[in-house]
Amino acid sequence: MGRRCWQSLVGRRADHARQRADGLDGVRLRRVLAEAVATPSLHVLERMADGSRRRAVELPLYRKLNLQPNGWQTSFEWRCQLMLHLCLYNEAYCEII
Repeated sequence: MGRRCWQSLVGRRADHARQRADGLDGVRLRRVLAEAVATPSLHVLERMADGSRRRAVELPLYRKLNLQPNGWQTSFEWRCQLMLHLCLYNEAYCEII
């Protein structure tokens, strides 16, 4: 009897949590997560012969990833969009042109 009661409570809470994640709270959560992931700077590093690393600012990929990946988004907006796509659709893709 106690086990059945526990399962019914857990089941109800899981359903409630699932409904909240699909509602407005879920939208806010995804937005906060996406912005938190997109906030840190993104750098392209080059490994040197002695094993140390340095920023490879002369590579075109550095500018694309760190400053402006395309003509209409900043690096932050692009990474935020990628994370939102990952949260919503379980996948996110980019094409280097």
